[in-house]
Amino acid sequence: MPGAAKARTASSLVLNGSCSLMESKVAFELSAPRHLGGFGLPAPVLNKPLSFTRPDGTIVRKGDLLWERHGVVIEYDSSERHEGEANIDRDARRRNEFIADAYRVLTVTRQQAHDLASMEHVARHLERLLGIRLRSRTSDLEGRRLKLHQSLYPKVDRAPRPAVVRHDLPWQ
Repeated sequence: MPGAAKARTASSLVLNGSCSLMESKVAFELSAPRHLGGFGLPAPVLNKPLSFTRPDGTIVRKGDLLWERHGVVIEYDSSERHEGEANIDRDARRRNEFIADAYRVLTVTRQQAHDLASMEHVARHLERLLGIRLRSRTSDLEGRRLKLHQSLYPKVDRAPRPAVVRHDLPWQ
């Protein structure tokens, strides 16, 4: 069947449990095999509920990208859901719950995700936190990484557009 091998490869890379497209993209870029341009890190579990016991009761938190065995969480902070005083407070409390239970927390923002150098930095931190060292035998890794990154985060003009106010003047 034409394309069956590619379909099997693609389906093996799918990570379940994502709550957003950006979580999916970040998780994929970090865990995709190096021959495809990814960082080749172990795949995280996405949004798994964790119970934390406190003196005043049990609370449940979800880490966006979780490596539970290693005690590592990546939180993706979008500009849509993580701005404003109330959201910043909620995020800080959530991170504190992870840290209080000895989790190490990294944060990735939209701006970081769109910048390949920033994602390389995140991947190096993650390698260290997971206690692994990945060496690549893939030729042209930089080119493959750039191609994957550009396919995940295509360049678009994000500059705000000036508003055009129509006054129904003859030259408008």
